[in-house]
Amino acid sequence: MSIRSASALSLAVLLVGAAAARAQPAARQAGASACLDGGPQPLLVQVRGTTAEFCLEKDAGGQAGEGLRCYAVDLPTGRLSARGAPVPLPPADQRPVVRAAAGAPRLEVGEGSVEVCPPGGAACKVVAAGKEVDPGLGLSAELDETGQRIVLSYLESRTRVEVFEVATSRLLGSFAGRAPELSCIFARFVGDRLLVSERECGGEAKQVWLTTLTGKRIAVLGGAKRIGAVADPVRVSGDVWAFTSERGDAVVLQDVVTGKVKKRLALGSAREPGSVVAAADGAALAVVYGEARLGELAFVDLARAKVTRHQLPRCASTR
Repeated sequence: MSIRSASALSLAVLLVGAAAARAQPAARQAGASACLDGGPQPLLVQVRGTTAEFCLEKDAGGQAGEGLRCYAVDLPTGRLSARGAPVPLPPADQRPVVRAAAGAPRLEVGEGSVEVCPPGGAACKVVAAGKEVDPGLGLSAELDETGQRIVLSYLESRTRVEVFEVATSRLLGSFAGRAPELSCIFARFVGDRLLVSERECGGEAKQVWLTTLTGKRIAVLGGAKRIGAVADPVRVSGDVWAFTSERGDAVVLQDVVTGKVKKRLALGSAREPGSVVAAADGAALAVVYGEARLGELAFVDLARAKVTRHQLPRCASTR
């Protein structure tokens, strides 16, 4: 879960969920005749079972119909249906790309520390960065699957990653980035290991690698044929995780403990990074494309290592 918009994400999810619940008859009436109306980037993407759900921003020039249009796709068949009436459009900084898991702790990021606030109103825990954080670039934070550990990523004199135990603020690991010339770094948990991405700020990832919590490098992501990961990695089984290329051309199944690449699945031609969103539930991974490729979707059956591509219908107004 990304940290900068954790509370905003919760608000947007509530808006979408409430509107969808009020408008289920409309969703059923839309059926297979639905078409994608809006764009250019899929928002609030999630996979439930073998159904992918996402929304598109519809700008009606200030008209009453302005808002988010939300859709569901049956991943095996590619059948598209509308998910109720348009949802009021939240502010720009409250339109998260991937929906947060239900019951996830809320993260409040300050200038040099993070508050981890469990659901249900329990007291928040404060975890502070060990060194001075560059105020211009700020701090990134990510919890592990259990919510018991947190990783902070930031720039001081150079990029730094720190892992803490949430309950005690005990430091479990601290290390610098591997590319001193790069100013932006982001780390996230993949099981008991970390996926670290180093990049030029605002640009494409230059180095993406797997490491232990103390910074011992395991492998480059993608092995000999490197990739830059996008969205949420998903556990396939045991220590094997699925990672989707930033350019939308491949999914790599890689063991995060040994670094061995188990399989590389082709999704199609590569595009500029930033227009691809990946989300998964169990063995079903959906790769939803935006921008010029809006309407393209790939269903990856992780258990069978099989890719099925779909072209979703677009309304005349989005062509």
